[in-house]
Amino acid sequence: MRKGLTIYVGFFIIMIVFAEFILPWLTESTLKACLTNSLTAHDVSVRLSSAPRFLVALGDIDRIEADAYRADWGDISVSELHLTGTEVKLDMPNLIKNGDVHFTSANELKLIGVITADDLRRTIEDKLTMLEDVQTNITPNLITATAKLTIFGRVAEVELKGLVALDRGSLSFRMTDLSVRNVLPGTLDMSSMFGNFDLIDKDALILGSRFTAVEMSDGKVTITAER
Repeated sequence: MRKGLTIYVGFFIIMIVFAEFILPWLTESTLKACLTNSLTAHDVSVRLSSAPRFLVALGDIDRIEADAYRADWGDISVSELHLTGTEVKLDMPNLIKNGDVHFTSANELKLIGVITADDLRRTIEDKLTMLEDVQTNITPNLITATAKLTIFGRVAEVELKGLVALDRGSLSFRMTDLSVRNVLPGTLDMSSMFGNFDLIDKDALILGSRFTAVEMSDGKVTITAER
């Protein structure tokens, strides 16, 4: 009798440890791996909490906090991406079977991304492939990008000025001024070669969240999306 009771108590303790510690840890590890893959991020951390803890393994999350660095978001790689949320429902079968991170519901969600001048430089190089030696500078009021452009054997100096702003719910680079030096007059219509371009489409946001703030400061742009 005593031996059977000892086995029962031991089994009960193992189940508690498994449900309260191991299952939540496995869920966090799986979510971290999937986010790393889907965001092509260099470093990801995930913290999930629920009461009781085993609900995390069922996808019922009281609070989620996730941080990713050098993460792809839309058409730009952001230096930092931070997610917080409450009363979040995570599609666990889809996560485990396909590796897809899909939230089916949430009370609150908030995404904060940080775009540095170097992030923007790489995006300009990807979007405007004819430019070389791109350099960017971000101030609270203006973004300036300088580059070189080879036209019919001549190296022209290009200067783009603009803003990161919202356009119909999406995040875009909006050009406000274009200057091209050392090019023969009438050689090309420069205005047709450059212009606005998307950074993050509104469809890249989760659960119907929307951009609520864009703040430019020295060396970076901080963007916020909320639900």
